[in-house]
Amino acid sequence: MEEKVDVREKINEGYLKVILIIEVLGRPAEHVTDALKKILAVMKSDKNLIILEKKAYKPKRAKNARDLFTSFMEIEALAKGMRGLYDICLDYMPSSIEIIEPSELRMNLHQANSVVNEFVGRLHKHNEVSNKLASENQILRAKLQEAFRGRVIIENEGLKTEFGKKEDSVPGEHEAGSAGHKAQEEKSADAGAEKNVHKGGEEQEKQEK
Repeated sequence: MEEKVDVREKINEGYLKVILIIEVLGRPAEHVTDALKKILAVMKSDKNLIILEKKAYKPKRAKNARDLFTSFMEIEALAKGMRGLYDICLDYMPSSIEIIEPSELRMNLHQANSVVNEFVGRLHKHNEVSNKLASENQILRAKLQEAFRGRVIIENEGLKTEFGKKEDSVPGEHEAGSAGHKAQEEKSADAGAEKNVHKGGEEQEKQEK
């Protein structure tokens, strides 16, 4: 059984009474339900948050999304001041948040600076992760494009094959065929040269006669 909390006392201490909407999209439906349960478990252990009430809704098939389900959870909670509320927003990315109490918010200059700098610091961390993922995605896309163009060689147990070749081709067959064809061309060229020399010699002999 959860411990009862004196909401009025906490608000007087600087807590904010809020309503959070946490939404999850995914598949299958059971995964969506489990994801919401895991998020709730993490939120219960969050030092910036005291959960008062919660209500989860059954997953429904998402609109305009094939085989995807969506569900959300409504949470009434106490957030530990504006700084704690900023952390909650960045950690759980609620789709909606509403401050219920107090009706007025007050903070001194030191508190305002602390909140703003903490918020900016967290944004920089998120931006760093985002840039890293974007860079890795570009590298992956470039490698995939090379693979589809047949320029990437896959090594599998010492056997090298190239993308774009026919399935019935044998590794090395193309190279051997090309080499044999080239040799045949060179042989034909040599034979033609010898024939021309021989013909030229005969014509010269006829002229001398």
